[in-house]
Order: sequence, then structure tokens, then C-alpha cells
Amino acid sequence: MNFVSDNQLYQFLKEPQIKLLDSGSQGQCYHDRSNNRVYKIFNGFFDVEDKIDYNSEDILKFSKVLNSTYIWASDVITVNNEVVGYVTPYIRGVNLCRINPLNIDMVKLIYDLENVYKDNVTISKNGIVAYDVMYNILYGKKGINIIDTDDYNFNYFGRSYEEILKINNRNINYAFKVFLVDNYFDEFVNRFYELREMYNDLDLESTIFILELQRKLSEYLESEIVCLKDALQLKNKKKIREKDLKIRRLL
Repeated sequence: MNFVSDNQLYQFLKEPQIKLLDSGSQGQCYHDRSNNRVYKIFNGFFDVEDKIDYNSEDILKFSKVLNSTYIWASDVITVNNEVVGYVTPYIRGVNLCRINPLNIDMVKLIYDLENVYKDNVTISKNGIVAYDVMYNILYGKKGINIIDTDDYNFNYFGRSYEEILKINNRNINYAFKVFLVDNYFDEFVNRFYELREMYNDLDLESTIFILELQRKLSEYLESEIVCLKDALQLKNKKKIREKDLKIRRLL
């Protein structure tokens, strides 16, 4: 997408079918409801002091690595042939930090996570190292997606496939264990040595931990636990201090 001037892009972003989605440290995202695409405009377009030089090859470098989890840029946005942003598909989902973990169906979550681990194999075989995953996870009816992937890079440090896969899996393991437990079920997890060790082991897939957490909760309450709200009576009695929280929830 090329615009001949800054003003033309500004006017385009004001069109009625385009809605501001979110603003972040790198730019602003807009949803075009006419074609279900998202336009991310870098902050440097709005404020010259934040300007960074981008090139289309770098932004589109992952576009041929097919997978269903990680959302890559599909096109660049330019003004007078200068890159100011990029285009991605619009994904229906809610940011993980905005979801109440008590309402999550753990059986479905395990199924959806298996798809993520499969895609981690795919991107790792292509030498892609994920970065800043925790607050860029969307979860919805169709599963898990990860956005804002423009800071990812290819393996510049000569890591093996196994090393890259470990990094990419650790991002997922940490994010989903913390999402389910932090400030909700820490006290219950800490009662059981094995469960606590599984929770703290970044190399243990979150699916294995979730299965064990579900089993322990069900065993303790003598009834099958599918959603964590079914085990509400085992929720933490004391709130964790804000500075000690592992995830910043925006509920």
C-alpha cells in the first residue's frame, strides 16, 4: 500500500470503516472492517523523533513461513516509497491478559496449545526466534494466535534447531502457566512438590502441567474440573503483592 503523502494516509485512517484497535510502544493498529485487515503504523510516522528506518524485505521476511499461530506481515505501508507500517490479517480473539482464567476450558486449551507447539516446530526449523510473546497472545474460539511479530528475527547467533525450539517453547510454557496460576492458584500449586516443580520448569510443556493441575484439582475436590471456576474454593486466600505478580492482568 503506497500513499503519496502523509496527509493522504491520515485521511485514509479516518475513513468510517477503519477503527483504531490499540496503541503500543512501536505504533498504532487500525482495523479495516471492509477487508478484515489490520494496519500497523509505526510511531515514527506520527512523531519524527521516534522515526526508525525500515525496509520492506525485513518486514516481510517471514511471510512465506506458513503456520496457523504466528501472524506475519503480508504487505508494507509506504508514504512516497518510505516504509511507515505494515498489513496483517485481522484475528478475532482477546488478549490473554484481558481474559479471566477461571472461565477457560482446560480441555480445549490443551488442544489449542498442541497446535501452537506444532507451529513452534515449523518456525524453529526455519530459524525464527520469537520475542516478546507474553502480551501479544490472542485467544478465541478458533484457537491461539500471536501478533506483533515484527521484532522476531532469524537465527543470527548460530543456534541449533533444538536451541531455537527451546526458546520458542519456553515463551509459551511460561505465558500459559502464569496465565492460569498467578494470583489465583499459587497456594494450591505450592502444596504439592511435583506440581510446583512442573510449574517452575520452563522446559516442561504447559499442556503437561495443565493436565496435572486439572488432575490434582479434580482429585482434591472429588469431582471432574474442566474450568478453574469449578475449583473456586481452592483459589488463593491471600492476594499477591503487585510487585510480585508474574503477569499484568487487564481484566
